[in-house]
Amino acid sequence: MGKGSMKLAVVAALVLMLIGSWYTMFKDGTAEHVEYENHIAVARDRADKKLYEEAYDSYKAALSMFDSIELREEIADFCKNSGRTEDYVEFCAETARKYPHDPKSYVRMAEYYSEAENYFMFFSTLTKAEKRGIRSAELDALEAAYKYAFQIKALGYRDVRVFSNGLCAVRRGADEWGFTDLNGKVQLGFNYTAAGDYTGYYIAVEHRSGGYALIDPTGREKSKPAETLHVEDCLFLFEDKMAVKYGGKYHYCDMWFNELFGSYDYAGTFSGGLAAVKEDDRWYVIDSSGNKVGEKSFEEIKVDEKGVAFRNGVAFAKENGKYFLIDTSANRVGNGEWADVDCFNSNQPAAVSNGQKWGFIDTAGNVVLDYSYGQARSFSNGFAAVAEDGKWGYVIIEDYSLKIDYQFVDAKDFSASGTVYVSRGTGWDLLEIYSYNQ
Repeated sequence: MGKGSMKLAVVAALVLMLIGSWYTMFKDGTAEHVEYENHIAVARDRADKKLYEEAYDSYKAALSMFDSIELREEIADFCKNSGRTEDYVEFCAETARKYPHDPKSYVRMAEYYSEAENYFMFFSTLTKAEKRGIRSAELDALEAAYKYAFQIKALGYRDVRVFSNGLCAVRRGADEWGFTDLNGKVQLGFNYTAAGDYTGYYIAVEHRSGGYALIDPTGREKSKPAETLHVEDCLFLFEDKMAVKYGGKYHYCDMWFNELFGSYDYAGTFSGGLAAVKEDDRWYVIDSSGNKVGEKSFEEIKVDEKGVAFRNGVAFAKENGKYFLIDTSANRVGNGEWADVDCFNSNQPAAVSNGQKWGFIDTAGNVVLDYSYGQARSFSNGFAAVAEDGKWGYVIIEDYSLKIDYQFVDAKDFSASGTVYVSRGTGWDLLEIYSYNQ
């Protein structure tokens, strides 16, 4: 046989071998496909006959042969429709692991957890999808629908102050004050008969044994108790000074309770180098050296629970029975006048009353939300407490819509972590918005 003939023979043999292997593969593939289709047919038939265990086994057998997102969708529907709740949730989670960038399983799990009102797992699912860069119209709609879902921890405190630098003073007995963190966990035991707010450095407290002192967040003293002063009140320590009441008057002291200056009927907390003080039934502004700012005095300068008057360079003053804005030189800002006001918490709108209803203004005095509420508090971290018929709820700053319905007898200001103390009439409890705590 010549060389040319040998080459042709080799080529022919190779072609025959290839054809044979293709035939075998086709035959085997066809057999597997038939078996796969048979498993699915059996699964569907068993499902129709409500033989769910057998149906699930057949579906799993088919999936072990050819795994696809389409088959997984059918199996998920089967589990859901047949009431196999545990299998459904587990299967959706398994699918999300197998196909981590397909949104369908995340949507299914989010829908399931929302229906079960398991909002912790609901937002955990959304967070996991977001971290994997997965977005869809369905996920966006679910997030919007439950963004402000919340739970309430029944703590039943008799009194609470406001969150400040992650801590809040709370009272559980007649004179038992302690501190909780943003999630209501006790950080400092109930060892004090009075407690102020955490400045980020120190907290003013009154010991059971008597005497005010400054402590750090661990409870360690940073100043000796001021027993000899017979302190009656002690405000927020800020800018290295605090207003301390003794002998019936307020004086500014350092952290060791050494008197710096002043003797006032009331003295507020310094903020931005300014504080509001009251003397002989008139209020005025002072700087950090105790010097009067400007020549004007007022019937009142509004201060918040921490004693702070100025935020964003403005404060509320009152004259002739009306409140208005003043700047850091104690000069009037704008022409707005109000019957009642709530201090600014930040650069977000403050609550003001026209004598009949409450609305909201910006720092220039412009009305940003018309007078439509029976009562209101200023915005804090995107929320404002509003009330109708003696019940409080919360509106949000994005569109000023009511997101937490009227249901509380009293309500405080939100922390940056989506927590707030509210009262349902039997003490103060902690409201936690799930979406903030993931």
